[in-house]
Amino acid sequence: MASFLNGVSRMREPAKFSFTRVDASNLAALWLSLIRPGVLEVIRRAGPVPWTPEQVLFQLKAGLENRLFCEAWTISRDRPCGFVILKLYNDEFLQVPDRLFLWIMKVGDSSALKELDHFLVKRALSLGLTKISGVSRRTGFVRWARKFGFEPDMLIFTKEIELGSAG
Repeated sequence: MASFLNGVSRMREPAKFSFTRVDASNLAALWLSLIRPGVLEVIRRAGPVPWTPEQVLFQLKAGLENRLFCEAWTISRDRPCGFVILKLYNDEFLQVPDRLFLWIMKVGDSSALKELDHFLVKRALSLGLTKISGVSRRTGFVRWARKFGFEPDMLIFTKEIELGSAG
């Protein structure tokens, strides 16, 4: 498809990557070959997270059963090279979904990031959402996010306490 700028025709590059929703028929195979190993790598790189791979699988299965919104999408160029797991994020006060939440992302080919950004925008808009959010403990992730228009909008501080402690 051509676009025109000052009367000059420019051809758009064809998409190099495809994004395919993981469904019930291929979840088990993709879980073992791609998603679980990727989740384990994300945990290893990010440090302790409040969920386990098994909880991620439970969320994906619940999403496939329409009990909640949680979906996985593979990123492929000839073969799968990554995945994203998406959830909805509720407004804290209204308790209605107001953004697409990028829960877990594992991209094996960094050249997919621009197309991933376009995919996320299209997916959010298809759900009637106008915001995309994500959380990362990795400060380097901010550099990637800013390249695609994301800005940090809050800092979250957490303190672990033991039951029975007086504070």
